[in-house]
Amino acid sequence: MKKKILITVLIVFIAVAWFINDQSKYTTYESAISEWSIDRKGIVEVEVEIDDKRNHKLVHSNSQEVIQSIIEKPKKMELKETDKTPSIDYLITIRTSTSTYSAANGSYYTIALGKEFVHLPDAAYKVVGENKLYDIIENTDFNWESKRPGH
Repeated sequence: MKKKILITVLIVFIAVAWFINDQSKYTTYESAISEWSIDRKGIVEVEVEIDDKRNHKLVHSNSQEVIQSIIEKPKKMELKETDKTPSIDYLITIRTSTSTYSAANGSYYTIALGKEFVHLPDAAYKVVGENKLYDIIENTDFNWESKRPGH
């Protein structure tokens, strides 16, 4: 009898530990990017790039509407941290006048974006539900520049 109780307690303990660990991997887009401490007023440009075997296109935008769409509209999008390597369709670079990341041409943050995944510098996430950021990029009427080597 004691053995059955001990096994039951052990199974319940393992199930609760797994549940707590699994739940700790969930976050929102807003929470994930808030770790960057971006001063929204300091964002000077958003660059979106497509780089696949057939296309290499690029767009730069300093439109506050585009910037707010990328930062604010998907903020409630639910994410679950993953260790899988995401497939990437777009590379989004957010350039700021103040930041903790620096490059030769200024400060920046990078988001690698796929249909089901968002990859930030510190973690990769699977999107739970609708990928609002992907939809925004897909549905924004950008003036894409072709950027092929040698052109």
